[in-house]
This record gives sequence, structure tokens and C-alpha cells, in this order.
Amino acid sequence: MNHDDLDHLLSHETEIVPSSGFTASVINAVRKQAQAPPPIPFPWKRALPGMAAAVLSLAWIVFACVAVFSSKGVGATEALSLPSTLQPL
Repeated sequence: MNHDDLDHLLSHETEIVPSSGFTASVINAVRKQAQAPPPIPFPWKRALPGMAAAVLSLAWIVFACVAVFSSKGVGATEALSLPSTLQPL
């Protein structure tokens, strides 16, 4: 195929016609979607207390860990290292 053949094919405008029944099926689908009930909303009023409790517990755990390590004078590298009894293993 050369450029002349391609130009000849692209120079003719053909009318695009939808198949029979296409517009009717689209209209039916739009009507069904318009009649569908709205989606169920997320129950934020029930979820927020649980999320707040999770955030508070996580904050309490972080605060407790910081308080324990700072009161004992343990550094971060010493806190993450294995106890002396497990090091030979």
C-alpha cells in the first residue's frame, strides 16, 4: 500500500449509521439507570467512633513505648537488638 492508495481511502467520507435497535437499547439503559435507587451511603456515624478509638489506642501505645524507653535510658539501637540470651542462636 502506497501513499496514493491511503489518500484515496481516507478522502472518501462514509456516513456512520448505528445498527438497528441501538438507539432504543441506549434509551432503555438510560431509563433503567435513572429509575435505579441511589447507592447506600457509607455509615460514617458508626465508623467514626471505632476509628477514633483506634487512633487513640495507637497514640497511647506510642506514648507508652516512648515513656518506657526514655525512663530506662535505652537507645533505639539497643531497644531493637536481641537480648543477650538469644544472640548465640
